[in-house]
Amino acid sequence: MGGEAARDTEAATPRLGATCPAPLVADDASLGAVLWRSGLWRILVVLLVWSVGFSTLLPITPTIFTNFFASRLARQSVDCEATPELPACVDAHAQVVQWSSLTSFVSNSVVSFLFQPLVGDASDRYGRKPFLVAAFVLALLPSAVVVAHLTVPSPGDLLLLYYPASAVSGVVSAIVVCLSYCADKLPARHRTAGFGLIIAAFSLGFVAGPVAGAALSARSAALLALAATAGCAAAVALAVPESLPPAVAALGRQRRAAHPRTHPLNAALSLGRSWALINSRSFFRRLALCLAILGIVQGGVEQTLVQYLQLTLGFTTRDQGALFATLGATNLVVQVLVLPVLVPLLGEKKLLVLGLAVSAVEQALLAVAAAKWQALGAIALGSIAGVSFPAISAMKANHCSDDEQGLVQGALGGLRALSTGLGPLLYSALFAACTTTGGALSGRPGLVFWASAALTAASLAVAVTVRVPEAPAAAAAATTGEEVGVVAAFDAEVAIGAEAAAEPAGPFHLKVDCGGPGGGGDRDGDGKGDAAASPDQRRRPRPRGAAWGAEERAPLLPEGARR
Repeated sequence: MGGEAARDTEAATPRLGATCPAPLVADDASLGAVLWRSGLWRILVVLLVWSVGFSTLLPITPTIFTNFFASRLARQSVDCEATPELPACVDAHAQVVQWSSLTSFVSNSVVSFLFQPLVGDASDRYGRKPFLVAAFVLALLPSAVVVAHLTVPSPGDLLLLYYPASAVSGVVSAIVVCLSYCADKLPARHRTAGFGLIIAAFSLGFVAGPVAGAALSARSAALLALAATAGCAAAVALAVPESLPPAVAALGRQRRAAHPRTHPLNAALSLGRSWALINSRSFFRRLALCLAILGIVQGGVEQTLVQYLQLTLGFTTRDQGALFATLGATNLVVQVLVLPVLVPLLGEKKLLVLGLAVSAVEQALLAVAAAKWQALGAIALGSIAGVSFPAISAMKANHCSDDEQGLVQGALGGLRALSTGLGPLLYSALFAACTTTGGALSGRPGLVFWASAALTAASLAVAVTVRVPEAPAAAAAATTGEEVGVVAAFDAEVAIGAEAAAEPAGPFHLKVDCGGPGGGGDRDGDGKGDAAASPDQRRRPRPRGAAWGAEERAPLLPEGARR
């Protein structure tokens, strides 16, 4: 009896260096049964409610900010939907872009870069639930500022607090913690479908929310966003169980104590080694250049598009609701239906070339759009361009060995964070020159999107010259249409896994690692985890150079849905 007890204690004790298997569930358990038993369905409901709530703000905030800055310039209350030709309204668009671009730079290139690895590391030690609650609490801040601005009789410059509130809300990403929660709860064979359900729940809300926001008054929409986010925070705190078993959390703390060099702040010191690896191969250099150009264009277009459409085509709150609903619906179609078909037909490089070519056409069409339906059609077509980032993600993962994954992902992830932060600053200067009274290129707002088309064409030219090295057979087999099909539209990759912290991880790479010999599995949904893995399970390596498997690849969010 004593020997058996000792063996049981040893099996249940986390061991440093152990490899995490999939959660242990019955072989015949369906996805629906696992979702219900584990309580993961609660997360799907929370995400749907949250995405509907916060996306109600999307069609109204551009108009609110245009009117706010126009009123500051005119020194009186101005409604730019009623009087768009006023000089104050014309110049206000550039001010909105300038403020939002600076916020985007701080959020992407500073806040996310510094805090996302720290949050991922801490969630491996203390569990997912505290950080999911924190994410929703921080997400309350921007909505609260908008509600206060619309409620206070004389708000003055109160609305300017929206920008720092938005930057602070990016410290913890709710969607990323939800992905990690999903990986903790689901066995490997259900993770791809589980990730897809999470993104589908988010995307469905992203379709419905803008339509509701356009139909409601500005104050009602803001109150709905605030109430939905507060309800989600309360629901997670009261009704959602912790997904990370105590034994696995203990393993994460032991790893950090035994290997302090794996702390994210210390791992960041290896950035020079990451870039040395990128610079050593033409394949990675060209891929990095494509990624940088694409990041600049994406970041810049996200910040200028709505103001450009307001200025040139007279988009109203209702039009902006249709814009965001179109964006959400078309990206959902591409993610669920188009990408799984294109991956096996075209392969990674041709998929990247297709995405860039469509993006260049989209930018050119926006530059010459003379009617609202033309702009909406160009944006719907441009949803196909969302395949570019998944293609780059697969290419960079498939063509480096296991011991280089962290270095490559860290360098390219950091590059994308930097480029998507710098892009809005560059576009802000160009947009101001093209639209403000007395600007160097005043009266030519279409130049912004001609510049986007030219930059995208340059990235396309680089992509065409990329020579893809022969991938190992295991890597080629690992990338399937189903797996990459979940990875669509927006490369939201965040370092979360316990082992991911051993190498410098970029702020948007998610290597899902359930953490320890118990596998992080919780087949009973009781938050205590399941039995320890067998020695055979602990020894299973991934083939050297193989692509991230379905259980390790993070799905991507819809374009334009960063916050």
